[in-house]
Amino acid sequence: MKKIVFMIGAVIVFLTGVLILSIHVDFRHEEEDNQEMTQKVEFVEVIDGKIRIDEVYTTLGVPSDSVYVTREVLGEKTVVSVFDKESQTYLFGFEEEGTNPNARGAYTKTVSKITSSNGAEAKLQMVLECYQDSNHRQINKIKSTKWIAVSGSILECEYTSYISDKNDQGVGTKARMFGTVKMKKGSDSNIWTSIDHTYSLD
Repeated sequence: MKKIVFMIGAVIVFLTGVLILSIHVDFRHEEEDNQEMTQKVEFVEVIDGKIRIDEVYTTLGVPSDSVYVTREVLGEKTVVSVFDKESQTYLFGFEEEGTNPNARGAYTKTVSKITSSNGAEAKLQMVLECYQDSNHRQINKIKSTKWIAVSGSILECEYTSYISDKNDQGVGTKARMFGTVKMKKGSDSNIWTSIDHTYSLD
């Protein structure tokens, strides 16, 4: 009988040790994951009202002393988020994604600005056909522009875009997009928001 009690006690001690070790390992892995995630996020410097998303620059559009800006690389996409300093709340964001230049120096850049209103969130996205060589980069044309619902649904929208510093050859380094969207979120089907933004290769 004593032998059985001893064996049961030994098993309980063993299982307790395994459980504690498992919790410790899981906690350490979670800590490592958090550290890895933290390393992906960096603060973005605002210079003369402008920020760099990845390779593309854009104006911040709000006073830089009232916000802080972060950048995070998620696979092929770079996401920039703008937060209010006082309340720590998310205000709006930018995204950039692109292809590598081919043998002729042509590549694609997709840029977006994300905006929200009354819980509905949407982004205005513009796809640029670009070119680069050893001396400069340029926007050859705008391939597409569209609104995309992030949270809620789009009821109606309008948008336009163009190369804002187009030269005699029809190319430039700056592209402007602007538009208005009406959205529905929950029972609210009259949420309006707009975006007017310019992106630059330099």
